[in-house]
Amino acid sequence: MNEILAIFILLTELFMLLQCLQSAFKQELEFDRYLVGLILADFVIYLGINLKLIPIICSCLFYVVIYMYCYFKFGCTVKKTIIRLIIGFSLVGCIQGIVACITNGFRDTDNSLFILALSSFIALIFSYFIRKILLFLDTMRIIKRDNEMFVVGILYGLAFVGLLVDYYLNKSKLNVYSVCILAFLVFMIFYMGRLGQAEIEIEKKNYEIELQKIYGSTYEKLLSEIRRRQHDYRNQLSAIYSMHLTARSLEELVQMQKEYGDVLQLDCKFDSILTGCDNTILAGYIYHKCISCENQGISIDYNIHIRQAACSFALHEIVEILGILIDNACESINGQICVNKQVYLGFKEEDEKIIIMVANPTKYVTFSEIEKMFVCGYSSKGEGRGIGLARVKELIKKYNVEMKVFNSIINEDNWINFMIEIIK
Repeated sequence: MNEILAIFILLTELFMLLQCLQSAFKQELEFDRYLVGLILADFVIYLGINLKLIPIICSCLFYVVIYMYCYFKFGCTVKKTIIRLIIGFSLVGCIQGIVACITNGFRDTDNSLFILALSSFIALIFSYFIRKILLFLDTMRIIKRDNEMFVVGILYGLAFVGLLVDYYLNKSKLNVYSVCILAFLVFMIFYMGRLGQAEIEIEKKNYEIELQKIYGSTYEKLLSEIRRRQHDYRNQLSAIYSMHLTARSLEELVQMQKEYGDVLQLDCKFDSILTGCDNTILAGYIYHKCISCENQGISIDYNIHIRQAACSFALHEIVEILGILIDNACESINGQICVNKQVYLGFKEEDEKIIIMVANPTKYVTFSEIEKMFVCGYSSKGEGRGIGLARVKELIKKYNVEMKVFNSIINEDNWINFMIEIIK
């Protein structure tokens, strides 16, 4: 019976650790061969220790196995894996500390092993509900994703208070060390949380610096081109004013002026991006995408009135969303026999929200087809192509924003519209 209880305790503690690791890494674990291998490694190590076949110091091997598993399973960097493991193991210690406050009074009985098994089972259930609560809070956006350690801090506070009460009731010196350890872990968990936040902010800033290098130069070229045209403005006016000298009739003069004006307008088609967008990175990127569309033989009509686009989304995320939507529209047009090769881009900033809209002509798209568009891997253009819109869905879900997708009729053609409204 004792052997069965020992195995039960080992299993419950392992699965409690896995629950805490899921909370720390913010990912779901799959029951695959790697997880089976982890469980078997745990059994082999601790069974060998219990049978005194290997020294007790070999228990450290389990932490090495856990690290290797998390590193390859979750795909984080070495540093992030270590930080998340510290958070996961700290959460385990916190839960066990809370449960210990409840069950310490029963451990001196003859059924101490049974009490330990019961404690392990309670801790497993506790860790499961903590993970579900964290997922719920993240889904409801009650707390920011980067501040989830606040909840872990509350748990440490509960364990800390519980151990203090237990210490004064039982006068156990061992619990003084437990209190000190928990106090240290509280400090570490907040330190790691702040460090994680700083790393995320640094990554965002580095990404925006890269965008500035890439599309800031495009913005400068656009600005230089506009200045060059302004310098040539008088020459263009002189050419238009002198057309009456060569025109043989009023109708021919009107036609000559119209053709020349159309050429000038086409040449300056994207200049208004500069005046319509105050953000140099966005202006440079939109100009780059417009030129790219024109090179594919697709005309792009735009309506841009944007300031700095300050909102909950990071700038590189807005750039990513714009790129995916415009690329998808171009691929849709190139993938079908379409007379009207045109894409519409709307990017407007109002007092309380930012509206992004991309539309293109296509056949009527049913509601079920629209739903399939956002499934990762699904694409009407071929296998393995349907990733873009799934990524857009992931980004907007992160900030609890919805995308409206609908059909509309423009000049007797059906258009599909993708619209995102970002509340500031």
